[in-house]
Amino acid sequence: MRKRVMRSLFPMALLCVTVSSLTIPAPWAAAQPAEGLASTGTPYKTVKGELVRIEGRYYVLKDDQGKEMHLLIGPDTLAQGSFKTGDRIEVSASPIEHAMFIKPLSQRHVDVDLEAATRTIRGRLMKIEGRYYVLKDATGREFRLLVTASTEMVGAFRPGDDLEVAVSPVEHAMSIRANP
Repeated sequence: MRKRVMRSLFPMALLCVTVSSLTIPAPWAAAQPAEGLASTGTPYKTVKGELVRIEGRYYVLKDDQGKEMHLLIGPDTLAQGSFKTGDRIEVSASPIEHAMFIKPLSQRHVDVDLEAATRTIRGRLMKIEGRYYVLKDATGREFRLLVTASTEMVGAFRPGDDLEVAVSPVEHAMSIRANP
């Protein structure tokens, strides 16, 4: 009987030892993450420079060494105010140059209201591409506007509808309503 119990317990004990050796960290694995890592564990960089131009959803920033960077401004980018060409800004960006946080380097931006930086576009909704609305204004110019959960939608829309859209400087739709 004792041999039978030992034979059945031995595979269980071996399995426990194997599992515990996999879960106990090795001394080299206890190292702290390097400085300059975001909370997700991915490296980021902080760049200071002048905003030389805005190309749709990209900010082109010239750093102090004269190098230009194209930084993607997404719906998850946190910005302290609105910015225009010529402003000096500091940007925290991912390795693929996705801007995560933007703050001004000049005092001028401290009390800037985001609504003051918006503009209104009136036109016809041409198509909906995922999270983007493609709008054509009276002059024939097309705008590809990002619609997020924070976009105020007054009604339901479909291609062919005439709309009035409040747009941020980086082509994010802030509010959409029917254009009478």
